[in-house]
Amino acid sequence: MKLQAKPILLWLALGPVFALLLSLFARRVYENFSPEQLADISTMLSSYPLGLAMSLLTPWGWLMYGGLFLLTTGKSKLGLWCTSGGAVIFGLFWPVWVTFLSR
Repeated sequence: MKLQAKPILLWLALGPVFALLLSLFARRVYENFSPEQLADISTMLSSYPLGLAMSLLTPWGWLMYGGLFLLTTGKSKLGLWCTSGGAVIFGLFWPVWVTFLSR
């Protein structure tokens, strides 16, 4: 199976990059409602690769990486939905998850 650049770049933009941007926004929202201090942004960014690897154990990781598989096999519409859905869930949970991991 020959990998093409377009599906991989599309997955990177809609998956990990979108999830990271969404997690920065979600951190600001959670900061206003959280009684405790969340992890710093530098901690969030430095542990993000670990979070992507650990997301393989979670349903949102299955959605995101399954979207990569679907994009590379030619099922682009379903791949886009799976990738963006997994990224939204991962991006919303990441600020809380990294705070728990850093303690």
